[in-house]
Amino acid sequence: MKRILLSMMVLAVASIASYAQSTGDNPFPGAKHKYKVTEVPGHAYSWSVKVDDGTGKLVDANAADVTLAGEATKTVTIDWASTLNANDIYYVQVEDEIGGCKNLRILPVTITASTFDMMIAAVTKDPICYTNQVTPSIEGGNVVYNHGSASVGYNLTIDGVGATNGWSTVVSLEALADVRLANLATAKAGVNIVDNGDETYTVTGTGDAADILLTATVENTKKYDNSTNNVAQITPALMLTAQKIVGQTVAESDNTNDKDGATVKRHAISGITFE
Repeated sequence: MKRILLSMMVLAVASIASYAQSTGDNPFPGAKHKYKVTEVPGHAYSWSVKVDDGTGKLVDANAADVTLAGEATKTVTIDWASTLNANDIYYVQVEDEIGGCKNLRILPVTITASTFDMMIAAVTKDPICYTNQVTPSIEGGNVVYNHGSASVGYNLTIDGVGATNGWSTVVSLEALADVRLANLATAKAGVNIVDNGDETYTVTGTGDAADILLTATVENTKKYDNSTNNVAQITPALMLTAQKIVGQTVAESDNTNDKDGATVKRHAISGITFE
């Protein structure tokens, strides 16, 4: 005879990624988590999400607030809407039935403000020299100087994603006359970069990480002549856009570190004088 002790049923919470900030009982707005109970053969399960109607009675949550998948199994996936407010309280309920006898368990859930953040920072603020030598040429009888490209390092930091969630962002160069982002690369294992064909690059990876080195090849297409000091100074700034946790709609918590610039230049050289 099977022992049916619903009081012993454990309501376990397993987020799609068990990260420190967004958890099953304290999810970010826009997060996705899995909720489960220990399965007992022959039992039927039914999941729902409730709210307090203000009198202590639990009623169904607004359909726009939550999306459930697999609600008739031992495990349900819940998408928490990105429009939810921090400190909103919901109640995840599972009903267990066998032979017409029902019991249930409830997990209180409090929405928590997102701490998801992506940050970009130039590796150095000291001037960086161009990679190649100056290439002079004669155009219209005048000497012109082509300074070419520079290799500029930027550190990308990912926070609030957790250990196993995927993330992505689009990296581009802030608009700067005569300067283009010719390439973006990284040697970091598990981080992938795709060239979008329009001088933007999609960078993807998994889990929180600090100081992922991105190496940008920045090309200066401007031609300089003898009327300038020929240092060819530029300030390329790398930008992050479309930051997201893959499969979720969690908003970034802080947009203040999504761009940073570096200085590329050569040392000054005087003009040639003669006697």
